[in-house]
Amino acid sequence: MKKLMKNKKGFTLMEMLIVIAIIVILVAIAVPTFTSQLSKANSAANDANMRAAKAQAAATYLADTSKYAGKTLYFDAVDGTVDESYNGITAYGKGDEDGNIIKITIDNNGVVTATWVEAGAAEEESGSENN
Repeated sequence: MKKLMKNKKGFTLMEMLIVIAIIVILVAIAVPTFTSQLSKANSAANDANMRAAKAQAAATYLADTSKYAGKTLYFDAVDGTVDESYNGITAYGKGDEDGNIIKITIDNNGVVTATWVEAGAAEEESGSENN
């Protein structure tokens, strides 16, 4: 009988239950974390899509309005509005001073170009254009 016991290899029922319990605990911790991160990502994507839609709507309006030809405008991400001066424009990113804004340039042919500009650089450009 001793010879038979030596040839049997494998895990006991208790060892298997402990391993399953550990796996269940890890899954219980991971699932809520994954779900919350997924909802944060969806929310960020929705916000980005909304900002892009506002920018596209503003650019389309400006392209259809010939009075803006040859001008540089700045897009406010929060309000979805466009203004000729940088003052009061809300920046994307870290903060008003450190973020970026969308600068919209419309040439005399009505071609609209949107570019990212650092908030500080936009303020300097806006100040030099107004002088």
